[in-house]
Amino acid sequence: MVPPNGRWLARHDRVVACLALLLASTLAFAILAPGAASQGAAYVPRPTTSTLADPSSYSMREFPLPPSDTNPTPAGRAHSITVGPDGRVWYSGLNQGNLGMFDPATETFRLWDTPTPRSRPHGIQAARDGMIWITLTGLPQNKVAKFDPTTETFTEYPMPRPNSYPHTVWVARNGDIYFSFEYGDGVGRIDPATGQVTEWAIPTHRSRPYGIEEGPDGALWVVEFTGNKVARLDPRTGEVREWPHPRAADDPGLRRLAIDPRDGAIWFVEHEWGSIGRFDPRTESWQSWWMPEHNGSRENPYALNFDSKGQLWVNNFGGNYVARFDPQAEHWTVYPYLSPNTTCRLMAFDANDVLWCASSATPVLVRLEAR
Repeated sequence: MVPPNGRWLARHDRVVACLALLLASTLAFAILAPGAASQGAAYVPRPTTSTLADPSSYSMREFPLPPSDTNPTPAGRAHSITVGPDGRVWYSGLNQGNLGMFDPATETFRLWDTPTPRSRPHGIQAARDGMIWITLTGLPQNKVAKFDPTTETFTEYPMPRPNSYPHTVWVARNGDIYFSFEYGDGVGRIDPATGQVTEWAIPTHRSRPYGIEEGPDGALWVVEFTGNKVARLDPRTGEVREWPHPRAADDPGLRRLAIDPRDGAIWFVEHEWGSIGRFDPRTESWQSWWMPEHNGSRENPYALNFDSKGQLWVNNFGGNYVARFDPQAEHWTVYPYLSPNTTCRLMAFDANDVLWCASSATPVLVRLEAR
């Protein structure tokens, strides 16, 4: 064996030193990095139990959604839903290009066409002053609209950037109107007093910002459907921060979110996995739970929401049910829909915690009262 020369030894020592430094840095990062970096492949949905709700513990009704006289469709008559301060139920008519209203007191419907043709009304939320705000996702129309139930008139706000696709809308506590730009990688805001539109960019390209909601501190939280991240916007400073899902590369599909009113935790659906997740901003920690298997499927949880008691409800496309989740017991109570293919999306609760949702396939409005 030929002994190494001095130059080879010097190179060898440098390589060993670099490898040692790299190993030390990797170990330090694994120990110190918070959130997703410290969980990685160890992040898996937890097992859960489930039971069918006792029929005596709730009542469920369906009301057929009316077709539009001007743009009739056999299905897809509704998308998202909200309850106004007076208890009337409002929904966006995505394929019919209209706004629908159901009055529970008289069990009657009314419809209003949007001024812009092919507007594809999508996100919807009632403000405390009774105004109904809607995102119009038709392209190139690209608008947000306000409907005044008293005068029965629309006001439309064109977006500054073409094809940015205003998606989900949220009315903040101070009255400002926020919305996610699904194709525009951003968040927008309308000042109702002036009509001024402000935009903030989400750093991740083609992230498809989807669900949006205001946190306890006034910050806006967004989940990214294809970016698989949770993002926080501080509208006072314009700062946007993102947290990648621990297994973002496996595409869990963060589609909708709901913020726990008790601790500010961010709950979201892992739509592509058939599970729901929770992100705690205080500890930057993540958890996940499987949806129940009902009708042989746990696929496609779409949206979640908290009622006034702090109970978490989740809509599921694949299993054709809505369910209530108890995180402490890791247990689901399942409420099957009456009609097949009831693809409810967003849910809304009225002042009595009655749950309302509108199906975008089988054209029905659902009313669920759990006792």
